[in-house]
Amino acid sequence: MLRHRFGSEVDLHIEQKVAAASREQLEVWVMRVRPASALADVFA
Repeated sequence: MLRHRFGSEVDLHIEQKVAAASREQLEVWVMRVRPASALADVFA
């Protein structure tokens, strides 16, 4: 989902952050993807 929306902005650091996240944190981030204008908005 992140790669589809933000393309090459999704680097190894972001992939590792997502892989290590709890289910609860992932749910928060998923809800932020659509309205986000930048990748940083997802993780703010």
